[in-house]
Amino acid sequence: MCSFGIGMTLSMRTWQLRTLVNPLLVGKCAGTEAVAFVALAIRIAEALGTFRLAAGRIAIAALARLQGQHEKFQSALEGALFLQVIILGPLLCVFALAGPFLLRHALGTRWMPSLAVYPFIAVGVLVNSIYNLQASALFVLERQWTVMRSYAAHVLLLGTGTWILLPHWGIIGYGLAELVACCSYYAIHRGVRGTLHISCRRIALLAAGFTVVLFLPLMLSLSLRS
Repeated sequence: MCSFGIGMTLSMRTWQLRTLVNPLLVGKCAGTEAVAFVALAIRIAEALGTFRLAAGRIAIAALARLQGQHEKFQSALEGALFLQVIILGPLLCVFALAGPFLLRHALGTRWMPSLAVYPFIAVGVLVNSIYNLQASALFVLERQWTVMRSYAAHVLLLGTGTWILLPHWGIIGYGLAELVACCSYYAIHRGVRGTLHISCRRIALLAAGFTVVLFLPLMLSLSLRS
């Protein structure tokens, strides 16, 4: 219990360090107003994806019952991954499309800059939803230190990327750092593929399609300005 609990607890505490990047680094490089814009975009994206956190916890209990049944374990994980993406993707995309109207009428035009960074953060949440369940599978398989390394790399990439990109790109630099930090999930991907043979092709295609929709309003806005 201690071996499992320590590894899992340290992994989750390491992941939570990412919440310090916005107030510490964005605040230092771009000021408090930029922190507010980024925080709003993060809050919206994570609120829409809140159920992925609950799904990760439930997955640990559900997959634990299938530890000795390799094929059922693999099938259950694949099904959960597909279901989570097909539910979360449209929610994130709906706000990306309706966000300009909602923010303008609910909070005012002064909050519109949050929409510039929202697509990047939403993609980060979408990708995390895929690897969050795979991290749960690794916890069940007692590979919690693999998750720990992935999360530590994520925080490091997010902090370093923000520090480098923010001065040149503004708050979009934080969004780009979110995408760079997604590279850290390779450790989880490799850990799962070393044990299970999961087909991620249709999940990757779905995620790519949702990513295009998420960035569509931003690209249209930039093209109209030019």
